[in-house]
Amino acid sequence: TADLLGQIETRIEAGELDQVDILKGFLSDEEYYGAFGRLNCLVLPYSGRYAVSGSGVLYEAVYSRKYLIISEGSTLAIELAEIGYPHRTVDVDDPETIRRAVAETAAAWPAIVDELETYFAGAPKLPLEGFRGLYTGAG
Repeated sequence: TADLLGQIETRIEAGELDQVDILKGFLSDEEYYGAFGRLNCLVLPYSGRYAVSGSGVLYEAVYSRKYLIISEGSTLAIELAEIGYPHRTVDVDDPETIRRAVAETAAAWPAIVDELETYFAGAPKLPLEGFRGLYTGAG
């Protein structure tokens, strides 16, 4: 994914991807919440220990009604599937798969917005309650 990241950064610098922000490293609260306010979709290509644990960023994204592209087979993907949250999974070891998922998500954006709106309009409970049910068995 480092090669893909480098390619994306080069295209951003060239002005080809004006709707893409790459956030790396530690962000101040102001930077973090500013970014969250601007974005519509998060790509979280977690691997290693992050693929099998929770993610505060993911939970904040769900509450903020953001679309997610995440690691296939991860605990996070399983949790989102359990509550029916709209998302897409990718093979994080294949940069081309990530690139294609982002491009296809952008191309299908109006339908994805509809999917998110439908989820939140029909969700009988808050996502947190769905997540809590996964851990307590009280779904």
